[in-house]
Amino acid sequence: MRFIEKFFLYLLVGVFSFLLFLYLSFPYQILKEKIVNIISKETSSLVSIKTLNPSLPLGIDVDDLRMYRPGAGELVVDHMKVHVGLFSLLFGKIKVSVLVKDPSKGTLDLRLNLSLMDVISPKEMLLPSYVSLEADNFDIAPIINYFLSLKASEKDLNPVMKSAFRDMNFVGKLKSNTFFEFDKSDYLDSKGTIDISFVNAGLEVLSLPFQQFQDAHILASLGKGSFTVDPKTSFISDGMKLEVTGSVKQAEDILASNLDLNIKVELYKALKDNFGMILGFFAPGSEEGSLKVRLKGTLGAPQTDFL
Repeated sequence: MRFIEKFFLYLLVGVFSFLLFLYLSFPYQILKEKIVNIISKETSSLVSIKTLNPSLPLGIDVDDLRMYRPGAGELVVDHMKVHVGLFSLLFGKIKVSVLVKDPSKGTLDLRLNLSLMDVISPKEMLLPSYVSLEADNFDIAPIINYFLSLKASEKDLNPVMKSAFRDMNFVGKLKSNTFFEFDKSDYLDSKGTIDISFVNAGLEVLSLPFQQFQDAHILASLGKGSFTVDPKTSFISDGMKLEVTGSVKQAEDILASNLDLNIKVELYKALKDNFGMILGFFAPGSEEGSLKVRLKGTLGAPQTDFL
């Protein structure tokens, strides 16, 4: 047998032996408790995981993850699979994939690439070289509603906003084809695309009529030093129309990036009857139930002009 064949044979045997040892000896119960503690700390919620099992070659399967906070209800994640690319580690890269499935078989797939050296000895903000988010009819409503409830439970929140968040209910599924490639050598050469839509989506706020969205789409792109919002970005229901256009010109210091965004809001029917005068308060010269806003300045010091 030639040297190169022996080398790859020994390599495969070594990798298999390592994975078998890891599978049999890894303290998964300790890992489970560690994950529970981290999520609990970050979300201020009570967290439980029914089962956490190894998944070859290098990953874990999580079933029935539950988050609970008094006054905010409960969030249940039916199934989640986390994988780390084994062979990418040999080249100093960490490729992580997080796949979440809802009870209706909708999927959400988050992937990111990190430099192993940046993780071991971070010198600045940890920035992945690649991030993607793909979703196919994933039921995003439980996640959105849970975090709206968390917001409503904040002690220092304005009472009016607290009531609105508490009585807000979102329904809808998520479709996404989003990615970003970040160039660490030249941040301004980063590129990416956001393509997110909410399917069969709707929103209920207080005692107002339920708003069924005919269109709920976010489309934007990053390239050549500019983050541009596509004119197709809009949220349209029977009682509301929200449109966003414009761009953010990137700077080396992200907080110094220049804003040039236009937001247009139009209200109809019951929403106009209830909130039309409030919009008119911000922009006295505008038509009742209509509001146009321009955001200028920088991300660190934005300026708002009502048109």
